[in-house]
Amino acid sequence: RHPDRFLPRVAVTKTKTQSGKSTVEKSIRNFEANDMSRVLDFDNIDDAPEDTTMRVCEGSGGSELKFPVRHISVRGGLLFYFDIEDVEDHTNGHFVSYQAPPVGVIPLDKVKVLPPQGGRRVFQPHASTEARNGYEFVIIHQPIEGEATRPPAFLVAESNAKRETWIRALDLRSDVNKDTRLRNVGGSRMDSADNTRPTMDIGATAVARTRNRKARRRDKDGDDEEGAQEERDIEMAKEEFGLVEFSEEKYLNNFFQTNNDFEAGNKIDVLEQWQSSIKRGLRGAVLEQYEYFVEASREMTTMGKEVTALKGMVETQSDMIKEMKNLDFTAAFGDGDHGSLASDEEDLLENPDAGGKSGRKRGRRRAKAKNKSHDDVSVASSLSSDDEEAKTKGKKNLKSKDDIDHETEIEIPSWLDDVGEEISAFIKESRYTDATDLLFKARTEVNDILAQHDRPTDSKLSKKQHANMNNTLHTLDKLAEKMSSRLVEGLRRKNEALKQAGKRERSDPLSLMAPMVSPCCLGDDSIPLHLLVKLGKTQEAATAYAARRSLLLLESLHERPIS
Repeated sequence: RHPDRFLPRVAVTKTKTQSGKSTVEKSIRNFEANDMSRVLDFDNIDDAPEDTTMRVCEGSGGSELKFPVRHISVRGGLLFYFDIEDVEDHTNGHFVSYQAPPVGVIPLDKVKVLPPQGGRRVFQPHASTEARNGYEFVIIHQPIEGEATRPPAFLVAESNAKRETWIRALDLRSDVNKDTRLRNVGGSRMDSADNTRPTMDIGATAVARTRNRKARRRDKDGDDEEGAQEERDIEMAKEEFGLVEFSEEKYLNNFFQTNNDFEAGNKIDVLEQWQSSIKRGLRGAVLEQYEYFVEASREMTTMGKEVTALKGMVETQSDMIKEMKNLDFTAAFGDGDHGSLASDEEDLLENPDAGGKSGRKRGRRRAKAKNKSHDDVSVASSLSSDDEEAKTKGKKNLKSKDDIDHETEIEIPSWLDDVGEEISAFIKESRYTDATDLLFKARTEVNDILAQHDRPTDSKLSKKQHANMNNTLHTLDKLAEKMSSRLVEGLRRKNEALKQAGKRERSDPLSLMAPMVSPCCLGDDSIPLHLLVKLGKTQEAATAYAARRSLLLLESLHERPIS
């Protein structure tokens, strides 16, 4: 009925013993729905992709060609496709249950899996079918000489990524030259018997991973034979009890259907041996993981110590940065003029940290010089003589510590702290007269304070206060320059505007009918001119004054009659 469809069959081999003689019975039966959970995958190969849905090409061609949606599953060397109505939870990957045999299978031995050429989504003959909405690929049989050729199988995935994943998985299984087998149940052994209808085998990557862990543990313990037996026991236990839908009642019924009561004791011994092997395997795995845990704990402890040390270094650097921010380099450089005339040797001898201390450090230096060689003694003696000379000069230039303690700081008015901001605000508001008055008041106050500091009295400024006063003077100078620039620019723009207005009036023929007084006659520039002179910008004030008077003369020459 369907010459292009393959259906799986199972070859069953049973061994029976009667009267001391063993006989082997072989039979072939159809694949059933509950056989799907027992199909074994190949060993030493990547895991099969999760079960999914794809469109499968069915029909001989033409109008009979259809692409129904099927549930797709790969086990061993076969690709099964089911009717989605016969699969419960068909969207949950491997965790599904099957209610009916598959619609068909696609053998994967000696095949080549290819997508359409030229980057197309579907093959050209299928462009007008339902396959055009997906990503198609084909499974082509490549038979050996004398073998019949199977027809190609076309499948359509939902996305290009899924198509690429399935192409790689099917290519890997096409290179494995093995039959697909079933897991043993109830003491019977199932094997392949028909090459035309391949049957089935399950491997598991979990078993492979267990084998690798066991092998590492055997190498460590040196007990190869015991490790090999333990591995075999675990594999046999997984094959017999590793079913997804394992039932104790079914297992007991199947056992006593194929075995007598006397063999139950032997089976119990085998099960206890498997249980012991599983316990030893779990214990070994736990010990192996515990070693990794101890090593990771040691690394975390070391890392914690390093983080603590790093935190301490960061805190130290933060404290150093704060101290550097509090240093007043301007005041330090301003107060260091008294040592600028000293020679290079005096600079070496006069350490800033020891400038005001007694001669204890020099005494220790001379004591050390006595214990050195002859050359060192000669050098030390020269340094000592220079030190005495530096001490004499230091008494002339530096004050003693007692004198510094008796000095009193000069009181600075609090309004000087915000004088710069207030002047800036006046300038922004174009209140240039108020800004000029406050500027000169502040400048006079600062100059008086600095003059008081320079007098030979006990009232002195601290280094920080002295630096602040110098900064205030610098700020006042910049504000005065800024205000002068604005005044000059305002006068220039006003004179230019008056000049252009006079030109427009003279060019207007109707201006004679409406005589008026020229705005050039107004003295609105007197205040800015006085401020410029007060700020010391006499040249700029003279230029603006001359420009306005030139406009006034020009208007006088073109004076209109007064009616």
